[in-house]
Amino acid sequence: MQEVFLKIWKKRQEIDTSKSFNSYIFTIALNSIRRHFNELAVQHSLKHDILTSVYDDDNYVDEYADYEELLEKLELAIEKMPVRRKEIFLRKKIDCKSLKEISEEYHISIKTVEYHITEAMKFLRESFTNGDKTRLVV
Repeated sequence: MQEVFLKIWKKRQEIDTSKSFNSYIFTIALNSIRRHFNELAVQHSLKHDILTSVYDDDNYVDEYADYEELLEKLELAIEKMPVRRKEIFLRKKIDCKSLKEISEEYHISIKTVEYHITEAMKFLRESFTNGDKTRLVV
């Protein structure tokens, strides 16, 4: 709602008063909802990609009975990373930033960025045990 009213406020000079204001609000709200769910879908897809690379097994992740549980365990493991490593990992894997962009943002070398991402992936792989892939060990 806040986003809708903020958009109306910013565009208040351009609103055509001869047209239906209710339709205008509805269109803004609908577009905001679509945008939000599109962003969630992208994030979900990126997290799925992380899980499949952690397990090195697309079929296991796709066939796991409680997929939401896997996502929760992934988020828990990511939260347990050192702050800087977590930030760099999320910039790369969720925000889809390039190594160069991340290195410039944090004022570190590209090799250091690569190191943090490699260590983060290693941590995630180790966090899920080989024997019982559903059990998180952190």
